[in-house]
Amino acid sequence: MDLLNEFKQSVINADLGVYGIHVYQNGKTIAEYRFRSNDRVNLCSASKTFVSAGIGIAESEGCFSLSDEVLTFFPEYKEKAYPGSEK
Repeated sequence: MDLLNEFKQSVINADLGVYGIHVYQNGKTIAEYRFRSNDRVNLCSASKTFVSAGIGIAESEGCFSLSDEVLTFFPEYKEKAYPGSEK
């Protein structure tokens, strides 16, 4: 785990504000280091990663196409999006 120790030291030296390092292998934690307490924090930017992964999986399973219009899935909002339109 020399690489992990070097990374940890680099993060500390550069004051990067990293919360923690978790290394998983075969579904198990093999190394972990926390730079701060384990308090809950709202990380909005992290949610984009999971949403995009879910969209990619759903698209590959044929649930929808990336060229589909969003209003196809929410027809109740069509009038608000296009007031007075037949679209």
